[in-house]
Amino acid sequence: KRDRAALENEHVEMLKAPLWLNDMCIEVWLENMMDEVVPDSRSDICFIAASSMAMLNFGLTSDFFVQDWKGLNLGSKEVILMPINDNVEEKVGGSHWALLAYFRPLNTFRMYDTMGKSLSTQSEKAAATLSAAFRAADPGFE
Repeated sequence: KRDRAALENEHVEMLKAPLWLNDMCIEVWLENMMDEVVPDSRSDICFIAASSMAMLNFGLTSDFFVQDWKGLNLGSKEVILMPINDNVEEKVGGSHWALLAYFRPLNTFRMYDTMGKSLSTQSEKAAATLSAAFRAADPGFE
């Protein structure tokens, strides 16, 4: 298995009201999904870490993600799953999480959000920025 993200007491404490689900909890959940739910034979599925997705708020270009994520071989992945939140600042924050997914067979990004379309703007911006790293030519967005 892989190196595991560490969930510290401070991350768990943040789950108490009035605070929120945080990126480290999302990270641990994604690792558990990859290790326990997705079979080893499904190397065509990739989870992008919440901390990596947070880099979108730093004004980085598509070229940065193409180079930085080159080792993930994203052009060969059929499904890429990415947590995204409503933080738009260059600091830790946000209060709502959704899932952005890219489906290569459909060449389409989809957003799964329990609050409807509350993260549409962030999701569409992420899709536009990351499509080059995924080798997705003119992808759709739903």
